[in-house]
Amino acid sequence: MNSPSIAVKFDSALDDYVVHVVYTFEPNSKETRLGYARKAGGAPWSTAVIKANAGFIRLASDAIALDGSAPFVAYDEDFVGVQVSQLLGPALSNWVTTLIDANGGASASMDIKSNRREIAYTSGTASSIALKHSWWSAMTGAWTVSTVDTALGDWDASLVIDDALNTHIGYRKSNAPWRAKQASGVWSTAGTVTPFAAGLRPTIQVDTQLSPDKTILVHSNSFGVIQITSE
Repeated sequence: MNSPSIAVKFDSALDDYVVHVVYTFEPNSKETRLGYARKAGGAPWSTAVIKANAGFIRLASDAIALDGSAPFVAYDEDFVGVQVSQLLGPALSNWVTTLIDANGGASASMDIKSNRREIAYTSGTASSIALKHSWWSAMTGAWTVSTVDTALGDWDASLVIDDALNTHIGYRKSNAPWRAKQASGVWSTAGTVTPFAAGLRPTIQVDTQLSPDKTILVHSNSFGVIQITSE
């Protein structure tokens, strides 16, 4: 099993936590599957397959997010593109999948807050990588894709929505960690001065203090050293 991503939420009806995990696995040399596992309180784990007979699937560490109690997972699949799958239930294998961007090309990061569903991912070629953002409209039920930044230095991106419903994306550009922030519908981008060759494999989160939230970006450099950059 590869590339797990986890989401946890307290269920007041159960008076316990429910754990959701997505991952990829290969039952044979010719097939990739996107799997899902759930554990409610002290009950045993239950598993299902979201997608079978798939091309190579890339999952980010923050690929899964919850809208209420419903899990959503964002991912990229070779020769298909960036997709979002939603569990409709009641069976754990009852998922519906939406194609977001046929030109997507790397693992997608997802966050959901206050009926806002958003993903970040990268696409392009090794010499021309672009940072993409997509958001879901509750009014139309459709996803809208936009380009946030270009000339990135790596494929990974990580997205989080803060308590004020501003969107933050961590990524790598110019051998350093960068952050894109969307406030009132407008994107701003900024790099951080760090040691050379930093910003690899970024994961961004916000602190738990009251507004204004502060972003914290965890990343590594080309020497394998874990670094933290914060506001």
